[in-house]
Amino acid sequence: MIRVVQAVHGAFFNKNRTVRKLVTIPKIEFVKLFLFKSIFLFYLIVLPVMLGVSWIIACSAFLIMLFAASIFALIVLLSPHANTEAEFPAISESNKLPDSWMLHMLQTTNDITEDNWFTRFFMGCFNYHVMHHLFPHVNHAYYPEITDLLKKYAQQYDLPYRQYSLWTSLKNHYNLLRKNSKPPPFFEDTM
Repeated sequence: MIRVVQAVHGAFFNKNRTVRKLVTIPKIEFVKLFLFKSIFLFYLIVLPVMLGVSWIIACSAFLIMLFAASIFALIVLLSPHANTEAEFPAISESNKLPDSWMLHMLQTTNDITEDNWFTRFFMGCFNYHVMHHLFPHVNHAYYPEITDLLKKYAQQYDLPYRQYSLWTSLKNHYNLLRKNSKPPPFFEDTM
């Protein structure tokens, strides 16, 4: 919740953010921001209280819902991106990527192999994550067929298309965290 508030505050109210340097955010966007946030909080906290739910239960349920949604979002978004199998290319001094957009997406993103109703529902068809990046305006219902074409294309031209099970992808993400972590200085003298 704090990160969401910081992100909104940063994008809308911090004049040093890139978006604020490039564009002027219309006043109507500020109105929409506060209006829709107010409606969101009203129907998830205030309305249940008005219908007889205690404040503690309403606020607890709200926090549990945010926590659960955050966990699902992390599983869906981190596993196809940040893992030991993904490449993390550095940009050049002229702020250019070393490869084309398509090749960059293939190098930095992977798909989740499970293709069943539960995975599609749970991940919102983001198990076809490479397609989501390459063709963001194409309806997700077409992603399985387009992915089959991409696999053939990648194999034909020796491109780095990767696909893992959800478990393997999460394990690779965990391994990346371990690889990049620093052990705490338990035995250092801090006095």
